[in-house]
Amino acid sequence: MRKTHCARVLYALRDGEWHNAEELYRIGVIAHSRISELRKRGYIIEHKTLNDSTSAGVRNNFYRLTYSPSVEVKG
Repeated sequence: MRKTHCARVLYALRDGEWHNAEELYRIGVIAHSRISELRKRGYIIEHKTLNDSTSAGVRNNFYRLTYSPSVEVKG
């Protein structure tokens, strides 16, 4: 059975650790869109942006699931 894009994001974030947007893009999802949708469903997903010190002007976005309305999150 194919997972929905939201299910893919939840599966990736289930460990409660920080995951970068590039990692989520590799599993075939547009991170900010799916995370916005999940937040509307009651999930709490933290976001942080870090500047890449090796590349001028490159910013990396990271996400972490801290609360799921249906399952306790590790971390």
